[in-house]
Amino acid sequence: MSFRIRFEIFVRRMLLSSFGIDAQNKNRSEIYDGVPLWASHGSVGRANVLLAVTALSILTSSCGGGSSSTGGGGSSSEPPPADFSISASPSSAVVSPGGALVAQVSVTAVNGFSSSVTVSVTGLTTGVTVSPSSPFMMSPGSQNITITVPSNVAQGNFTVGLQASSGSLQHSSNVAIQVKTQALASFAISLSNNELSFSQRSGANTGVGISIISGGNPNYEVQFSVTGLPSGVQATFGENPFPVGLPTTLLTLTANSTALSNYAPITVIATRTIDGVQQSAQFLLNVTPPVGTLPAIRTDFIREDGTPAAALYDAVHNVLYASNTQWNRVDVISPTTHQILNSIPAPSPTGMDMTSDGKHLIVTSNVQQIVSIDTTSLQIVQRTSVPVQTGNASSKSCPIRDEPEGDVGFQHKMSLEKVAC
Repeated sequence: MSFRIRFEIFVRRMLLSSFGIDAQNKNRSEIYDGVPLWASHGSVGRANVLLAVTALSILTSSCGGGSSSTGGGGSSSEPPPADFSISASPSSAVVSPGGALVAQVSVTAVNGFSSSVTVSVTGLTTGVTVSPSSPFMMSPGSQNITITVPSNVAQGNFTVGLQASSGSLQHSSNVAIQVKTQALASFAISLSNNELSFSQRSGANTGVGISIISGGNPNYEVQFSVTGLPSGVQATFGENPFPVGLPTTLLTLTANSTALSNYAPITVIATRTIDGVQQSAQFLLNVTPPVGTLPAIRTDFIREDGTPAAALYDAVHNVLYASNTQWNRVDVISPTTHQILNSIPAPSPTGMDMTSDGKHLIVTSNVQQIVSIDTTSLQIVQRTSVPVQTGNASSKSCPIRDEPEGDVGFQHKMSLEKVAC
């Protein structure tokens, strides 16, 4: 018998006793629902009645209206215990021999669970490995694991079990794997940066990932490598081999105190480990001296009294040629003394270029004449007239005339075709 029922019996007996009625009285004509109607039986009886009614009222209100000992708004109950659940995605996959599967393990908190979970991986076929190694710890959230299948594993099925525990709590999930040879998906390399720049004795990094660009099985790995690194620069990858399915890995470049690079093209190569198929991508690399170590930059101006139309450096003679159109001359300038060494008369010079043997400077002009300057004597040795084209260019043609300038002891040959006269 519950406490409430026993207490109600006690209160009713108090009521009956207050009116001088035997609790076992069978005459119910003066009793309503087991309680006698109000009557004048003395002040003591009335006080007992009030006390009993008050006690009964307190009892019924604390029990949510008296209808149930466990119901009502006044009842209290303990919160449900904290717990967790574990799942894996995908729950099943096909992996070719020599391939790898990236699976996402998720731990979901229930009722405020916040502890760490120990996950053990079971059921791996001989030779099959998992990363991170089992067991591993994780908090509520998601973590990728990589299941690598060697190339010599026999085709067939096996189930990878994920056993998770935290204290006395235990839950599990499975990943069904079928080892089967399939056509592989094509891939491409994706880079986070097209250009990296940093100073000596420092470094930088960029994200490198793999994008699937065609249908097929994407469960495999690639091996990253780098070519084109300048002397003194080293490269390392965060995860290599890299399982397709992970977002990115970091390529970190570091330079020593002597490394220098100016827009050097660096090639990242990804080789698929199953069959050796390769893809590549490039970015530009700049490695500079630390700030404050370069000598002061100085610019010298050389007066020509005109605007050069073209300039050309002669590395053999260590001079600079500048065509001064306004003053009808070609100036020869020393980059050492920053002085004009010579001025060669030439009619309205414009563009210029050096012959392949470096012996002659060819200068065009605005007056239908091309001159050839000996780079040793700095004298014009040949003039070639270019006739003005008039009328119908297809009606007739005439040869360009070669006019030697003075007796210089050689014949300068130019491969000039006939042009319209």
